Amino acid sequence: MTVHVGGEEKELIELEDAEREAMAVLRRRTHSRIKNLFIETSELKRTGDLIMYDIKGRLDFVTRPKGFLRKERVEERDFKITIDALTGKCIGARV
Repeated sequence: MTVHVGGEEKELIELEDAEREAMAVLRRRTHSRIKNLFIETSELKRTGDLIMYDIKGRLDFVTRPKGFLRKERVEERDFKITIDALTGKCIGARV
């Protein structure tokens, strides 16, 4: 997708690439094993000259691993990650 920014045409990254970058950010920020990752919404937003993807979803990760006589404990968190649509870099993340 091509967009006009500051009088010149620039190419945006694909939504799949933005979601892949968001998953990489989640893996870097979560030190435990990820059990389930569910992306609920992904949308393209424009604020002034900044074009970004807002990716929201839910993350289940293991806080206490499974042992011999105990069940594993899983914690659920919501996340929101903002990816710059021009460069593909993470602008902000809330996990």
